[in-house]
Amino acid sequence: MGVDMVDIFVGQAQFHFRVHKDLLCSRVPYFKAMFNSGFMESQTQSAEFSEDDATTVALFIEWLYAMRLRPADYTKSTPTSGPIWDYILLYKFAEKLCLPDLCDYLMSSLITAYRIVDRLPSFQGIILAYKNTNERSPLRRFMV
Repeated sequence: MGVDMVDIFVGQAQFHFRVHKDLLCSRVPYFKAMFNSGFMESQTQSAEFSEDDATTVALFIEWLYAMRLRPADYTKSTPTSGPIWDYILLYKFAEKLCLPDLCDYLMSSLITAYRIVDRLPSFQGIILAYKNTNERSPLRRFMV
């Protein structure tokens, strides 16, 4: 008997990720409901996230398997790219999936990142966080 895998397609280019279903469903209730119910995804064992990007989902999968992320070189962050920007996008994805543990992990990482680079969040980062989180989001409050 083989290991059950699910396929996740991301972005307009449909970047493909193959993930262990048991791990994904045991750690993320969103996916448990998606892949083990009457939804179309449970029949196809695949899901599409056309509005997200591959870097975000790759970071999510890294966290899923390791329950942490590799140390990032925050000094390589610019106002619209790099690890800090990627963590803001991953936070958005984690909120969408209702993953408070990942959100907490990312908040700690972002606080550390801004201390290391000794600067405040960029205007572009604040806009990104504000547009993509709910009004009570800890990320939104931190960024502003």
